[in-house]
Amino acid sequence: MHRFHLSRVVAGATVIFAVGPTLLVLISSFSGSKTLSFPPHDISLRAYGSFLEDDVIRAALWRSLQVGVLSVLIAVPAGVAAAFGLTRYRPKGRTFLSALLLLGLASPLVVSGVALLVLYTHAGLIGSVWPLAAGVSIVNLPFVVALVSSAIDDANPELEEAAATLGAEPLEQFLFVTLPGVMPGIIAAALLLFVFGITDFMISILVATVRNATLPVVVFGSLRGGLTPRLAAVGGIYIVIAFVVVGALSRTGMLHRFFFRED
Repeated sequence: MHRFHLSRVVAGATVIFAVGPTLLVLISSFSGSKTLSFPPHDISLRAYGSFLEDDVIRAALWRSLQVGVLSVLIAVPAGVAAAFGLTRYRPKGRTFLSALLLLGLASPLVVSGVALLVLYTHAGLIGSVWPLAAGVSIVNLPFVVALVSSAIDDANPELEEAAATLGAEPLEQFLFVTLPGVMPGIIAAALLLFVFGITDFMISILVATVRNATLPVVVFGSLRGGLTPRLAAVGGIYIVIAFVVVGALSRTGMLHRFFFRED
């Protein structure tokens, strides 16, 4: 009985520790004062109105959304191809190739960011949005490969065999049997990569310029002017996006299937 109560206390403390800062930022974003305070002295949407009226922040938000979408378009096809190649065909040197794909995740972000900065500077790519998305894709590609590989392992191979006996060509088997079976993993990877893209800071601060700075970089630069409810409103926007993504994963059952391994 004591162990049961202790586990509940530990679980509750862990949840408070994890969710507390998020709630603090979200509640503070509704402050009507000019300085950030918790709890707010009065409730107002003034910070969100100021956020929407600021051309710099709105442009940075748009660029962050572009990075999120482009990173999905770059990393998901590459990750799906890599997952199928490593899981289904098991080529020679599979262990080495898997380790090579994990380099972006294993290396510190600052190392990856500096490497991309040197590469983009020599290639003359500094100042564009899509190189930022490519950098985010490289760093987070292992997540895509892991999620899609998990979906491939869970797929029923007998369905493909049945399609083959019915006369389906290999391409038809892939498009109409295999791909729909692993689509939950692909969707989960795309949603997570989108969130990683719009919230990326380390790669963006090293590679981005004033002309193409993303929202996290602009917020970091704004901290020099002091903590304001408008900055908390930016955090509130990100929290809402995160809730939407997690809600989409939960409603489709993908969150439990691929993170908690529940069938």
